[in-house]
Amino acid sequence: MYQLLAIDLDDTLFDTGQDMPIANEEALRDLDERGVHVVLCSGRPTPNMVRIARGLFRTERTHYVISYNGAIVEEVESGREVSRQGLDVGVAREIIRYAREHSLLAQYYHDDEFFVEYDDPRADEYTAKSGLPHRVVGPLDDFMDEPSPKLLMQGPAETLPDHLARLREKAAGR
Repeated sequence: MYQLLAIDLDDTLFDTGQDMPIANEEALRDLDERGVHVVLCSGRPTPNMVRIARGLFRTERTHYVISYNGAIVEEVESGREVSRQGLDVGVAREIIRYAREHSLLAQYYHDDEFFVEYDDPRADEYTAKSGLPHRVVGPLDDFMDEPSPKLLMQGPAETLPDHLARLREKAAGR
């Protein structure tokens, strides 16, 4: 018998409508009840992940979630952060400046909310979808003072692969 299952949510446990089919819920609960540690993983923010885990698991065991694409590991019941790996502030500032120069909406994540430079409907849509609040704070590169578990940029879908390639080259090794 396996002792641990770490599994992704989106496009794995959840269907395209962002709902978890009943069969998946039942299978995860069954594993949990049989003593397998089930760890939910996603790029989603920690509060969203904790909410899903609390709705899913009913045993008295300790449960964990891995959020922000692996940047944070948190114990569900206590809220204790087990691990955190953030993006270096210097690199994040470079990315933010790049986003500004190319008219991309940059989102800086910190303490279970995200920050943007200007009011934008895309930030409102992201808040509605994720449940994560956001604030407009002006220039993000001036605002950031700590490593972030996640930076996200929004722009025209057809341009994002090119931007990603440029940013990977720019930040190589860092």
